[in-house]
Amino acid sequence: MTVPLLLNMDHEVEYPSRRTLFTSAFKYATIVLLAIGFAAIAISNPNEILRSRSQFQSWYHQFGRSFAAAKLQCPAEYEIYLHGTKKNETVDVILGSDSLTMFVTPIIECIINHCSEYIKYSLGTAQVMLGVTPTIVALLGASTEEVCLLALIGRRRLLGLLLASASPSIYTNRAFEYRNAGDILRDRLGREHITSSLQLNWRRTIVVFEYIFAIAALANVATVSWELGVKSINAINPTSTLMPMLWSLLAIPAHLAGAVVFHLKAQRVDHWDPTPQDPTAVSMSQASTVSVVRHWLRRVVEDPWRAVHRWTMQFLNLIRREFCFHPGHSRDEKIFVKWFKESRLFTVLAWMLSVLIVFHIILGTLILSSANFVGPRDALFVMIRYVASVCVCRVILMYELAVVRLGYKNGLDAIARENSQRETLNAQILVSEKESSVSTQVAPRQYLMESGKTVSCPV
Repeated sequence: MTVPLLLNMDHEVEYPSRRTLFTSAFKYATIVLLAIGFAAIAISNPNEILRSRSQFQSWYHQFGRSFAAAKLQCPAEYEIYLHGTKKNETVDVILGSDSLTMFVTPIIECIINHCSEYIKYSLGTAQVMLGVTPTIVALLGASTEEVCLLALIGRRRLLGLLLASASPSIYTNRAFEYRNAGDILRDRLGREHITSSLQLNWRRTIVVFEYIFAIAALANVATVSWELGVKSINAINPTSTLMPMLWSLLAIPAHLAGAVVFHLKAQRVDHWDPTPQDPTAVSMSQASTVSVVRHWLRRVVEDPWRAVHRWTMQFLNLIRREFCFHPGHSRDEKIFVKWFKESRLFTVLAWMLSVLIVFHIILGTLILSSANFVGPRDALFVMIRYVASVCVCRVILMYELAVVRLGYKNGLDAIARENSQRETLNAQILVSEKESSVSTQVAPRQYLMESGKTVSCPV
């Protein structure tokens, strides 16, 4: 009997289980609905819960003195902005006010009326520059597939979350297209120019700097979005300072939805065993969230100290993997990936994700192009800061993906060596079986010497 060969990791072994499909659909719907609800509340501002009174106090540098001087000519309008209520103020339809903008429209109109035509023309130029920023950032940014390869296959979830948060716009192909993550891993698979940086001391130093730069990029995006909300007035919701921050934050649920889709296509395994599992058996990774919680609660009730110790060790192992203090993080690390066949649910969710990313870029264009009181030079500086954060995140992501590719190549080489050994063993087994078959078909003979004659007799 021969030993079966291992399947290549590029082979799609099976479909995800029904429980996995149901759980993924529930997670995806929850993430999308929460993101849409958060965006709807931020834009509509029901009951003035997000009304801000911190605007018109600080300005961008280019025309800041002009706007501050114009504001001094509008004390009554500024008083309405600060202390106006729906009981003592009426909606001025001629100014374009409504119930959402009735307190801020008068002062905006007053300040603009006290500005020159040159300033008004410059503000329009700045809005065009800001409007193209989300598209430029998306072209330079990372896709959900790349971030998921780092977070789920490379097991660097914290770093992946930081990079996703510091990249306010997401790269996408054409709508209804999903780039195969296997193609990203196989791209430039033979290039091993990073092996020298994977020595333990170098690797830890690089990881520390990765987190420093990722946190700095995140802080830069957060501050530039906050300043853009405070120092400008957004036409979508003039009473709120959270519009630019809304565009930046909505990239996080988009990446989370991408992780749900990615989980239906690929999963990392510790050991390569592509044999189909028993369909009635359900692992903890495939179990529903409710069953996992019940399992944890049962463990806590039965032996709380043992459960705490287990969770502590799991947390420490997570920290070791994140900061590459785990012994497996070296140039010899082997990464094994289990690829699933594309189910109907995967296709539908991937199509929806591509459309949602396009709408996210449209929303960012609408929000940034609606910012008023920003000069062209200030708009250029805002664009440069967004682009700088995205470029820093892109460099970190490309290096880490090269590390993941190297581990994936090591996994492929390990499977090839195992198959070579199994082929050699199978060849020896076939030779042994052939010799055994011949010996059973031909009866053995013994040759005896009697009186100088050779006599053969069967045994």
